[in-house]
Amino acid sequence: VRPDMAVFPADPHAVFNYVLHQLCRDRGVTTVVLQETKIPNFFLSVSDMNQPCPVLSQAYAHKLETSAKQWPALESEMEAYWQRITEQSYDKPLHTKFMLKNMPPKPGLRHALKVLKNRPPRNYQKYPGLPIEFPGKANRLVHLVKLHESFWRQQRLRRYYDKLARRSGIDLDTPFVYCALHCQPERATSPMAGTFTHQALIIDMLAKTLPKGWKVYVKEHLTNFHWAKRTERGRRKYFYDDIAAHPNVELMPRTLDSFQLIDKARATVTATGSVALESVLRGKPVLYFGFAWYHDCEGVFSVQDQSALATVLHKLELGYAVDMRKVRLFLQAVQEVAFKGFSDLRPAHSLQYPIEDRVPPRVAAIERIGLGEHVKGPCAVSAPQPETRPHAEQR
Repeated sequence: VRPDMAVFPADPHAVFNYVLHQLCRDRGVTTVVLQETKIPNFFLSVSDMNQPCPVLSQAYAHKLETSAKQWPALESEMEAYWQRITEQSYDKPLHTKFMLKNMPPKPGLRHALKVLKNRPPRNYQKYPGLPIEFPGKANRLVHLVKLHESFWRQQRLRRYYDKLARRSGIDLDTPFVYCALHCQPERATSPMAGTFTHQALIIDMLAKTLPKGWKVYVKEHLTNFHWAKRTERGRRKYFYDDIAAHPNVELMPRTLDSFQLIDKARATVTATGSVALESVLRGKPVLYFGFAWYHDCEGVFSVQDQSALATVLHKLELGYAVDMRKVRLFLQAVQEVAFKGFSDLRPAHSLQYPIEDRVPPRVAAIERIGLGEHVKGPCAVSAPQPETRPHAEQR
C-alpha cells in the first residue's frame, strides 16, 4: 500500500503512529499533522512535526518587517486569551481542568466496577516482571489489582516528592530560573523533547551553567500524581534525588502558584510546555529544549546544547527584556494562519462545539498541506539534529 497522504490528528507519539509517521516521511508520502496550540480554539497543520509551521513563520516574519509601531490589535477570542494570561492569577489549561473536573482524585468503587465489567485493554501497559502480552490475556480481577498497585506506587512517589520539596522560607528574591516539569509519559516530551525527554538532563545542564548565585526552582506538573495519568511509569525516586543533589537546585511545593514563580523568575525553562507561551505573555523569556510550535515567538529561545544555553543565560544576566509588541504580533500571526477549532474531535476538548462546526477546519487544514502550502516530502527518520533549528545566538 502506498498512500498519497497520511493524516495524524495529533503529534504522533504512540509507537504505532510514530513509526508510521517516520516511514511516510522517509518514503516521500505527504504527512499532515494537526497540532494543538493550547490557545483555546486554535490549531495548526504541519507536514513535519519536528519543524516550525512554515506558514506561521512566514506570516510572523512579514509582520515583524512591515507592521507599524503601534500596539497590535487582536480579535476578541485571542484578546480574551491575552487578558486571561496577563491579568489574572494562574488558570489551568483546558485539558487539565477537564481531567481534574471529570475524574475523582483516586479510583473508587465506580472505577473498580467499570474495570470488572470491561475487558482489559490489549497490550496497554507493560507490567514489571510480566510479558508485554499480559494485559490482553489477564482476567478482569487481576487487571484491577495491577491498576491499584500502580496507584499506590504513584502515591508513595507523591509523598516522597512532597518530602523533598521546600515548604517554607522560599526566597523568590534571589535570582532563579523556573523549570516547569512535564507530566510523563506524554507526547510533550516523548517524542517532542527528543533527547531531553529525560528532563533531568535539562536541570543538570542548568545547574552547571547558571551564573554564580542563581538557582533553579523546579516544580512538578500538577497532574503528575493523578491516578488516571499512570505516571508512576515515568518517574522514580532517583529522578528527584538526582535533581535535589545539585546545591543550586530546589524542588518547589506542588501547591505554589505557577504564575508567582513565572513573575519572579529571570526566565522559564521547559521542554515543550504551554508554560512557555504563558511566560512570554507575562513578559518573561523562555528557554525550551525540544521542538515546539511557538519556536519563532519573541522571547523564546531554542536550546539544544550547553553552548547555546550559556549564550542565553549571558543575555539574561545582562538584562534581556521581552518586547511585548512583538509577542502580540506573534499572536496576531497565529490568529491569521491557524485554524479555528480543535485538532482532536474528542469531547474532552471540543464538546462545546457541534460536530458540523468541528469538521470543516480539519478538512481545510488537510487541504492546505495537500495544496503544497507547507514543506512536504522525505526527511531523515532519525531524531532531529540540533542544527535543524537555529541556536539562540543565531536568533
